[in-house]
Amino acid sequence: MQKFATGQPAGLDAAGRADELLRDLTAFLDHNGHWGAAAGALHVHRHTMRNRVITIERLTGRRLDSAHDRHELWLALRARDAARMSSV
Repeated sequence: MQKFATGQPAGLDAAGRADELLRDLTAFLDHNGHWGAAAGALHVHRHTMRNRVITIERLTGRRLDSAHDRHELWLALRARDAARMSSV
């Protein structure tokens, strides 16, 4: 489970702002891929959110307009959370 959790969104670490991008990805996924809703939750402009999604796609090699890719990333984030909780 740990390998899956770190494998999918791992490309985000390359940007040097993994925490911010993981937060953005989580908000985007939690709001079912709606830029406006995710942007509102993060208190940023929707164009800012769109640019962050594009950055996440570039770094992960995943397309966030694909339900399959969104689902895999959502699972990876949940596995990452579970692995973090089990190590506490």
